[in-house]
Amino acid sequence: MDAHTTPTPHRPVIIGAVDASDQARLVLERVGEEAAGHEAAEVHVLRVVDVPQRYAERVPLDDEHARLRDEAKEVLGAFHPSWRVHIHVRTGHPDEEIIALAHEARADAIVMGHHGEGRRSVRRRLFAGNTVERVLRVAPCPVLVVQEPRYDPPAADQCAECVQRRAESNGEIWFCDAHQNRTRPLHDIVVPDAFNVHSVGFGSGGVF
Repeated sequence: MDAHTTPTPHRPVIIGAVDASDQARLVLERVGEEAAGHEAAEVHVLRVVDVPQRYAERVPLDDEHARLRDEAKEVLGAFHPSWRVHIHVRTGHPDEEIIALAHEARADAIVMGHHGEGRRSVRRRLFAGNTVERVLRVAPCPVLVVQEPRYDPPAADQCAECVQRRAESNGEIWFCDAHQNRTRPLHDIVVPDAFNVHSVGFGSGGVF
């Protein structure tokens, strides 16, 4: 390479593996976040219809392709209009098709959803735990599994003033004055300085 030649920047290749559930949009949004900052990102959106091979020809793939294209255009276009987006609709086993596309596209990352108990049975759910586990086990690149937040509700005995302190301080103060010096889980935010030296404090959760 000539000494004055500017190297071509790497084009990140990201696969968004979606199914027909409400999590498809969540996956596409995360794909957009992962590719953000790269004008030349290459995105592959994959939908696998899990049907027996003998019925594959009866599946209306054109309609599925059109729906997936419109949704991908709406979500990903909001991040960057010049990304190269490929739409793939295939029949077969989801894990096998996801891995196959990862090799074909030389993907840098796979983003996919992980569903809990839903309206469909576990046996018929496209991205059930077994599919995710198989993809994680044999994928040739990093895999990011996304899902809707499922936090436990606040404990009934949680201190209202502690909750207010966390909200008002953006998490820098975790406990109220009455609780910060009691036997509680320790909390702190540590920000290393330019020399990678930092001090550690406990209780109120100060920034150092």
